[in-house]
Amino acid sequence: MFRKWKKKKLLYLIPLLLPVVALGLFFGLWQRPSALDGSLHCETYADVTAESGAGVKSARGRKDTAAAKSGVTESSAGETAQSAESAAQKVSIYLCGAVAHPAVYEVPKGARLHEVLALAGGFSENAAQDAVNLAAVVEDGSMVRVPTMEEAARGTAEALAEESAGSGKVDLNRADKEALMRLPGVGERKAEQILAYRKAHGKFKSTEEIKKIPGIKEKAFEKLKDSITVSE
Repeated sequence: MFRKWKKKKLLYLIPLLLPVVALGLFFGLWQRPSALDGSLHCETYADVTAESGAGVKSARGRKDTAAAKSGVTESSAGETAQSAESAAQKVSIYLCGAVAHPAVYEVPKGARLHEVLALAGGFSENAAQDAVNLAAVVEDGSMVRVPTMEEAARGTAEALAEESAGSGKVDLNRADKEALMRLPGVGERKAEQILAYRKAHGKFKSTEEIKKIPGIKEKAFEKLKDSITVSE
């Protein structure tokens, strides 16, 4: 009797256990894909991260290269502008005649003739040193010829001959000491002062400029003005 009841009980339990087993299998199978999916997600995320990092590095590399090229271009432009500015502050002068090394010299703008003469090695032995104004500011593209003493003497003689044959006026820019001393009221000292002024300031621009010589004022100039002239 008991055995029959036990068999009947097992027959009733089997249908109840089948759903439980089925649910267990279902939940077991459902968990596996989840783990696989998580693995796939991790791998995909790693790939995306690697590609993103490579892209950032590539973009950063292009940016650095562009910045380097820009720096080189700006540096070249700056050097070109600086060279142009430096060239604009230079002047060229041809110094020739009685100097050690006649040539074209490039000097800073505003340089004096004595600076160019130093570059040329100074005067030669037979130079008429008083014939040029060493304090004069040199001009771009100009030529300065230092005469020899013989040339200077010949030029003075010719100037005096022209004065005698012409108007008879003394040229303040060409006359020597003896010619200046022939002017009314001009002795040896004033003649030397006129020569010193001409050497320091260059040629007289007008006859009235002689009034800048000490001792020659308006009254003295009135006596001199008909006897003097200035050449270019």
